[in-house]
Amino acid sequence: MARKKTTLQERQARAAANGYKRGAHREKDSIKDENKHTADTIELQERALTLYREWMTEDGHDQRSCLAEEVPAPDLATIKDFIRYYIDSSRGRLSLKLVVSSVLNFAERFFVGFTRVTRTTFDPSDTTEVYHWIRRTLTKEGIIEDKKRPKNLFSKRDLIELLISIWTLDDPMFIHERNRVQLTFTILIFCFSGARISAFIPNTDKAKDRGIRYKDIELFLQRIPDGSWILNYRLDQRFVKNNRDPKNATFGIPFTEHETFKFNTVLFLLALAFADNALFGYSSLSDLGDQEIPEGDDELPLRWNEEALERPILRAVTAGGVISDSMPLTRVRFCEVLRAALQNVGFFGRITIHTIRHGLANKVDKRATEAERSQLFNQTDPKIFGRSYIANVSSVDGQAAFLDEPARTSHIEYLQGVSRFQEKGLPSRLPAEIEHSILENAEVLELETRIRELIKGSADEIKISTAKSKLKLRRKQLRDEALSQHREEWVQKRRDWKILSRGKERIKDPINTEITQDLFRLMPERARLAEMMTSEKRLSMKEKLKAVEDLLSLCTRDLEVVYRPKEEPINKNVR
Repeated sequence: MARKKTTLQERQARAAANGYKRGAHREKDSIKDENKHTADTIELQERALTLYREWMTEDGHDQRSCLAEEVPAPDLATIKDFIRYYIDSSRGRLSLKLVVSSVLNFAERFFVGFTRVTRTTFDPSDTTEVYHWIRRTLTKEGIIEDKKRPKNLFSKRDLIELLISIWTLDDPMFIHERNRVQLTFTILIFCFSGARISAFIPNTDKAKDRGIRYKDIELFLQRIPDGSWILNYRLDQRFVKNNRDPKNATFGIPFTEHETFKFNTVLFLLALAFADNALFGYSSLSDLGDQEIPEGDDELPLRWNEEALERPILRAVTAGGVISDSMPLTRVRFCEVLRAALQNVGFFGRITIHTIRHGLANKVDKRATEAERSQLFNQTDPKIFGRSYIANVSSVDGQAAFLDEPARTSHIEYLQGVSRFQEKGLPSRLPAEIEHSILENAEVLELETRIRELIKGSADEIKISTAKSKLKLRRKQLRDEALSQHREEWVQKRRDWKILSRGKERIKDPINTEITQDLFRLMPERARLAEMMTSEKRLSMKEKLKAVEDLLSLCTRDLEVVYRPKEEPINKNVR
C-alpha cells in the first residue's frame, strides 16, 4: 500500500508542534565546524591553549585577549618560540627529551584549538613550515629525538603464562576473588577483540556512565551437531575512538565458547551474571543446564533482567571486599592489578592493552580482508594500521624466501614478541638497603620535616593532608624508579650468569606458591579451577557447568572470615 503523501498544511503544523521557528537558530547555524571535535579531542586542545595563555601572560599579554575571538594568529617566529618553550618545560616519557611525534601532536592541537576558539585560521604555509621544522631542524639540533616505542606483540604463549600465574602463583598484592574472575575475563576479551582499553575500562572521572554494562551483551544459545548447545554472545563497544553517539552507535564483536577452560570467556561471563542475578529466567545453573533449544530452531536468544541492564559487569571491589553495585572497575585499578600480574610471571618490559591490540592486529592481518580488519579495529585508514600496528620486526623470513626453503617463524615470533622481556624469578620487592636509602632520601626527609612543622603549628587539616599525600606520592615514585632500576640490573646479572655458567647450573628461585597452596585447602574450588587453567582438556557440558559453579562460588564468597571446607557456620553458628 502506497504511503499517504503529506500535505503542505500538515507539514507546517507538524513543524510548529515540534517547536520549529524560522530563523531562530540562524546565528548559531552560521558557525562552521561547531561540533567537529569530540570532547576528548577538545580536552587535549585545551591543555595546549592553557599553556599558551600562561606563556603569553609571562610576556605581559592579557590572558583573555590572547585567545579572544578573531584575534590575529601569532607569526611564525612566535609559534616556534612557544613550541621551544613547551619542549624545554616538559619531560619525555621514552627518554629525558621529548620525541618528534609528541611535539607534532602538540603543535597540531595548538593550531586546531586556536582556530576553534578564536575563529582565526593560520596560513597553511606557516603550519607546514612548523611541521617540517619539528621533524628536521629540532631533530638535527638534538633538542628532540625521533624515537618510537617498539611495537612488541602479545602472543598466545604469553597469554597462557599470564593466566596460569593468576590462578596458581601467590598474588603480588591483594586480589579479591571476584577481581580474579573479572581480570581473567577482561584479559581474554581484550585479546580476542583488539579493543582499546577505554572501550571496556573507564577512567575514574568517566566511570559513572561508562564500562561494560549487561545491556552491551546479547546472548544466544546455538545448536551444535551433537544435539546440545553452546552459548555465544555479541559484545558492543560504545566508547570507541571518534564515536559521537555512544548511546545509539555501537560496534559489535562476536564471541563463542572455546573447548578449553582457559580460553572460554563464556564461563567467566556466566559466573559474573549469576553472581549479579542478571540472567532472565534462570535462578540457578541447573536451570540453565536443563535448557533445550525447541525443535525446529537452531538458536535461542536469551535476555537480561531489566534491573540488570545498566549495571556494570566489571565492578569495583574495595580492599575490604565490598563489591560496588554501580561503580565499574576503573582504569587505575585494572592497570595496577594487570601490571602486578605481569611482573609476577617475570615480565619486566612495558606491556599494555595496546601491546595486546598489536598482537591480534598482526594475526588478523594475515587472515582478514582490509574491510574486515578495519571493522574489527575501528581503524579505517590502512596507512595508520600499517604504521601503528604492524611489528617493528619483519614477519617475512627473507633467508628462506631467497633460498626457496620452508620458512621458519619461531625466531621471528621471539623478536616480535614480549617474551624477550621476561625473566622468571623477577624480584617484586626492593632489597632492605635500597628501601632504607629511600627513607633517608633528602627530599623525603624535607617533606617529613614540613609535615611536622604544619602539625606543630596547628595548620589547616587540608594543608596537612596535602603535604602527607605529596610525601606518599614521592616515596612511591622513588620506590618505583628504584625497583625498575633494580630489576634491570638483576635481569642483566641473571642473563650474564646463564652465559658464564654455560646454562649447566640449575636456577634455584623460590617458588611463590606457598600462600596459594594454603588457599587451595581453604577454597577447594580455587584448586579445581587452577588445575583446569593448566589443562588442555576439552570440557563436556557437565564440566563447563561445574567450572561456572566454582567461579560463582569465588565471586560470592565472603572473605571477611574464611573457614575450612565443611566447617562453615550453619545459621551463623560455628559447627
